[in-house]
Amino acid sequence: MTGNEQEVTGASTVHLSETVSFLRFPLCVLVVLLHVPMAGYADLSGVPAAREAILLFRKCAGIAVPLFFLFSGYFFFRNFRGSISEYVRKISARVRSLLIPFFLWSGIWVMCSYFAWKLGIQLGKNPWENYSPADWCLALIGAQDAAALPLLQALWFVRDLFLACLFAPVFYFLVRRAGILAVLVFGGLWLGGFNCGVPGFSSECIFFFITGAFFALEKSDFSQACEKLRVPASVAWCALVLYTTLAAGTIGTMRFAKLETLVGMIVVLGWASRGNVVGARPEMKYFSSASFFVFCCHMFFTSAIARSYSLLNLNSSWKVVLVYFLSILLATAASLLVFEFLRRAFPRLLGLLSGGRAGAAFPRAS
Repeated sequence: MTGNEQEVTGASTVHLSETVSFLRFPLCVLVVLLHVPMAGYADLSGVPAAREAILLFRKCAGIAVPLFFLFSGYFFFRNFRGSISEYVRKISARVRSLLIPFFLWSGIWVMCSYFAWKLGIQLGKNPWENYSPADWCLALIGAQDAAALPLLQALWFVRDLFLACLFAPVFYFLVRRAGILAVLVFGGLWLGGFNCGVPGFSSECIFFFITGAFFALEKSDFSQACEKLRVPASVAWCALVLYTTLAAGTIGTMRFAKLETLVGMIVVLGWASRGNVVGARPEMKYFSSASFFVFCCHMFFTSAIARSYSLLNLNSSWKVVLVYFLSILLATAASLLVFEFLRRAFPRLLGLLSGGRAGAAFPRAS
């Protein structure tokens, strides 16, 4: 590789890293949006505008997890040459950034749900009756059946991602031998709704992880490619959203919904890449460093919010919509407050819970 090519590749890597850094926290908020319960949603059937507003935001939120899988695949395989020593080093890093937080957060959830159960409150699943030690182990990681989720349900993403990293040599071999064909095959399986039936091996995770691997091994900045497509992709995405909304429940809508997700990812990446100068701002680095913590922590607050809905008098559509979006804000803000408290008081604990990601402090005004 010539000096000029190395400079171009280095600049592309920095550009993509800044784009991803900029997107992490907004995407995390979209995950919170998906997990906030929709109390009174059934009562919106007579208020199409309010109902469609919530549906539209939830459609947008569907791009978050696939993008996280894409980013993870890219950064795992960036500068990866397939050696055993590289693989061991990267897996060791993922043990710290994924596996340790998975079990720490699961343990905290178990303790909280136990004390809540003692007080007569149920948080999510109730594993405290008739659970054998084997049941506990399976429930903790969500391995009871193909559709099972971990006790802290949001952690299915962390579980699937760590397993994908373990099988990285297989993906490396496939991408090196088959190239774009491997991506197209797994993309077809995902679009077709195929799943192998083994917990932790979702077609969504494998497709987007291997897509990220393909771009990394090809040394391609996919954010710049999306930037060039952002305008036609935006038009196509609006058309797909309109179609899937009007045709909801009809045969074949699921495939168009997944196509909508794929095009929506291009739209978000394209516009973020276009304006990613914001990604270099110090406050965005702070929120980016907090995103994984918020991703894991928000479930505690959304569960508490779900319990509080029964105390509210949600007797009108505008109240339902208002409470829904205020709940997203509350769960996100509360998670950030816990993050900041731990950053100041217990930084080592925060480092473990965040997988080593929590290093930035919020910038002070000069």
